[in-house]
Amino acid sequence: MTASDIEIMAPVGSYESLQAAIQGGANSVYFGIGSLNMRSKSSQNFTLDDLARITALSQQANIRTYLTLNAVIYDHELEQMRQLVDAAKDNSVSAIIASDQS
Repeated sequence: MTASDIEIMAPVGSYESLQAAIQGGANSVYFGIGSLNMRSKSSQNFTLDDLARITALSQQANIRTYLTLNAVIYDHELEQMRQLVDAAKDNSVSAIIASDQS
């Protein structure tokens, strides 16, 4: 195993923590938006309006972005989930971290 085989992934919930991950040499970051992630009760959380800036800053630093959609999603939240998935695709998010709903 070489250093290039290892991916350093950092959690981010604010622009300050995103900058710290970039400056710290992370290869990727993961983050949630709104209420559909397990860190939604955190005092620091991004909104859908932040997504374009998050991905732009990350792409400039050549790091991958992972959007967490890992909370239990109820029927009344399906449209919100679809909007987030569409926005992730539109903004070239690298991947989505989802929970198993089965």
